[in-house]
Amino acid sequence: MGAAALPGKSLQLRLVVSSVDSACSAPALSSDGPASACDRAGVTTYELAKSLGVDTPTSVELTLVFGSTSEAKQVAADVGASATP
Repeated sequence: MGAAALPGKSLQLRLVVSSVDSACSAPALSSDGPASACDRAGVTTYELAKSLGVDTPTSVELTLVFGSTSEAKQVAADVGASATP
């Protein structure tokens, strides 16, 4: 998918202490201390350690491997990118 600019988007670095596959309703992270967080689908709860720091990348390179061309095209369409099978 190539490199993408992320102006002003910082990432908080944390270790995942544990995870549980169950419904998750944890609030958005609001402090640098230990906390719980949900995956995007809300089906896994992650216990996170305190923040190890913050980094603001200038670009991100992402490579994904799919089982089929149609799967790659669907994900590309979902994120508004082009697919190169």
